[in-house]
Amino acid sequence: MRTVHLFALVAVLAVLAFGATTAHATDIYGLSFRPTETLGDAPRGTVDIVADGDGYLVSVDLSEARDALMLDDYDAEAFVVWYVDMIGKSHRVGTLDDSLSIADGAVDHIVAKVYLTAEADADVDAPTGDRLYELTLRNILEEGEERVVEEEAADTDEGSATDEDATTDEESDEDADDNGGKPSELPPTGGQVRDLLMLVLVSATLLVGALRLRGVRV
Repeated sequence: MRTVHLFALVAVLAVLAFGATTAHATDIYGLSFRPTETLGDAPRGTVDIVADGDGYLVSVDLSEARDALMLDDYDAEAFVVWYVDMIGKSHRVGTLDDSLSIADGAVDHIVAKVYLTAEADADVDAPTGDRLYELTLRNILEEGEERVVEEEAADTDEGSATDEDATTDEESDEDADDNGGKPSELPPTGGQVRDLLMLVLVSATLLVGALRLRGVRV
């Protein structure tokens, strides 16, 4: 019994240690803020993300890109910085100042992406312009993208299903003819989940048996 209790205690401590490690925020400086295809070979900027209590502070510096970023070229009132959280929703960070930078913009969520747009209204709450600069920390699906992806996948599946089914039927008929009415290959059974469950069951059985033998010897 002592062995079982010790094993359980170690497992709990490992979980707690892992949780504490992943919850600890890490400050990141000098991330490359790259121009999109809209700007081409424009100079890169930098992004800093610093932990601040339960949130973060985002700083952006595009001062080296003054020649490429002109509000008049976009009929815009301001360049606005946005970030994408882990569920794919965009939030406003703030507007670039005259030096094309923003310092310590407070955000409330983990940052997955940062991007810049030119906006006709400096106080806009949602992006309307094209992305001019972008930084990707985590490749997550953004709002509005999921439906498009699902529709494209559905169209692809429908377009290929008929051809695949016809091919499969033809191959099955040929196999049946060549092997006296029996297909040469049978459909697979089981799966990775079932195999994994079986492995866990066998391992648990072996562990219990080992613990019983240990108790008998003692």
